[in-house]
Amino acid sequence: MVEVARALRALDGAASHEAGLAEAFQGVAEALNADHFYLVRIGEGELEFALPDFRAEMLGAYYKDGWAARDDWTQACFAFGRNDALMTDVALIAPELRRRSDFFQDFAPKWRCGRVAAWAFAWGTQRWGFTLSRGEAAGSFDAAECAGLARIMASANRAAIAAGALADARRHGFAEGLSQAGRAVILLDQDGQVGFVSPEAERLFCAHFGVRDGRLFSSDVRAQAELDRLAARTKDTQPWASGQALFRIPRPPTTRPILASASPLRLSALDVLPGARLLIVLTDVGQGAAPNIGALQAAFGLSTRQAEIAQALARGETIESFAADHAIQVSTVRHHVKALMARTDTHRLSALVALIKDLPGQ
Repeated sequence: MVEVARALRALDGAASHEAGLAEAFQGVAEALNADHFYLVRIGEGELEFALPDFRAEMLGAYYKDGWAARDDWTQACFAFGRNDALMTDVALIAPELRRRSDFFQDFAPKWRCGRVAAWAFAWGTQRWGFTLSRGEAAGSFDAAECAGLARIMASANRAAIAAGALADARRHGFAEGLSQAGRAVILLDQDGQVGFVSPEAERLFCAHFGVRDGRLFSSDVRAQAELDRLAARTKDTQPWASGQALFRIPRPPTTRPILASASPLRLSALDVLPGARLLIVLTDVGQGAAPNIGALQAAFGLSTRQAEIAQALARGETIESFAADHAIQVSTVRHHVKALMARTDTHRLSALVALIKDLPGQ
């Protein structure tokens, strides 16, 4: 039995607290006699799903096992050009295609998503869709169920947009709080565009590093490659394997370089909603305490031994004392120091020591 009023109650005020949208999705699925209810962002040749965290196993299998390329339902559904029109698998998937489809024969039975109803809607400049699915045993969605779905479509659309706006406001509030604490921070949105720059970050900009056409740029080839990689990662369909990226942005020889630390703002599967996706914290390496081994390795791509030597030199040790303390040849340490200079674009030992001492502590 379809309980439209219950589904509407689940959506009402869903954006008002952290777990609201996830709880609303589950409530709608239960009220409408289904196993899953979720959002899909429909991009150019790609799909991005927003599901509650307890559906993460299903989503992981979908990507890891290559089902995204074999998802006959989603491809057929969202190739349908009209927004705000209800679609079902019965209407869009021919019986013969269902019989020979790996998706419907293998993936759908395991995850109880073989019977589906969906609609697409406009969200700003993007196209998104809602999907309601259940196992084959429950049968296809009948006319009464489709009529009930049609009654909740507008409410579901509004709930998603409100949740996205609130989540983005929280992220901007976090960045502004860091700014008020004196940190140089930048936010990148879901398209890799710069969405927020604190005054402290703006003061670090120069002709060789800043914002151009809405994106971060650097005149340094390696730094630009890192910035491009970060912009691309804002579109990741999966959370990052590691929590942070750390790299160095050189500036002109007369200006100190910057250390950039980037962290994803995607904490759950529902964080694919439009808005800020990536937080970048910039540090002027002319300020702060001596760095630890991990920071040195991340900033310059050093080996463990090279980072140990750099740290020792920053503490005032000599090449000879390091060699004696670690029972290695002085010539070996000198070899590592030459590699350090190449990695850090320095040409004198004094310049190397000054640079390492100025890196921020972690």
